[in-house]
Amino acid sequence: MGSGTFVDDFKQGLEFTPVEGRPNLVAIRPRRNGSETIGAEMTAEEWDKFEKDVADAFERVP
Repeated sequence: MGSGTFVDDFKQGLEFTPVEGRPNLVAIRPRRNGSETIGAEMTAEEWDKFEKDVADAFERVP
């Protein structure tokens, strides 16, 4: 799989919604289709953990 195919597949699974009043900022959510149900939004604690995990992952990238 080429990187272009990976990026296209990645974008198809997510919905990017611009945040009103915040240029260059988007909310990223799983794309919904008729057969799937989306769970509740993340709690503040879950979101903080997610952000920390992402930051930690970027620190490990050479």
